[in-house]
Amino acid sequence: ILTLINTRHRLQNNIIAIEDAEIMLATSPEIYEPLDAKWVEKINGSIEFRDVSFSYEGDTPIFKNLNFSVRPGETIAFVGESGVGKSTLIDLLLGYYFPTEGQILIDGVDIKKIPLKTLRGNMGIVPQEISLFNDSVFNNIKYGSFDADKKDVEVAATKAHCMDFINKFSDKWEQVVGERGMKLSTGQKQRIAIARAFLKDPS
Repeated sequence: ILTLINTRHRLQNNIIAIEDAEIMLATSPEIYEPLDAKWVEKINGSIEFRDVSFSYEGDTPIFKNLNFSVRPGETIAFVGESGVGKSTLIDLLLGYYFPTEGQILIDGVDIKKIPLKTLRGNMGIVPQEISLFNDSVFNNIKYGSFDADKKDVEVAATKAHCMDFINKFSDKWEQVVGERGMKLSTGQKQRIAIARAFLKDPS
């Protein structure tokens, strides 16, 4: 009976996985290079949201006529209750979605005209939910910056204050963090994500 229950459980999980895969395969690919692309080698970092409105598939707008600007090097914070659009705003800035109305400008250029590899390649993100792999600390920090050498990784880890806990690991840099970083504390996971961002050295 136990075997039948486990088999049924695995079947249900596989059916859900197949459904998710079908949805992914049916999704239209992103346009990485717009026809009217503005080729920008390095982004300085001025950001402007100009009369931006956005809704998901015609639903109630997440926000309407949003206006603000950020200067290069300026630090800002968005504060608000869950569901008011903070994460959506960042998704718009990264080009995962585009405004229903209005424009998002970086260095005066509409992000719709910036190739996505250029746009995202100039940004560093430290997400709330960290994606870590069942691999060494070194490889987890290096993920996304595959050309970096060990010295670059060490500098990034030092800036992110990772060295204290790395040096305490029995295997140091070769310490395996476990699936999704299960062998690390929440704070250690965040430090690795910050080190990744330092290593990428985005504009």
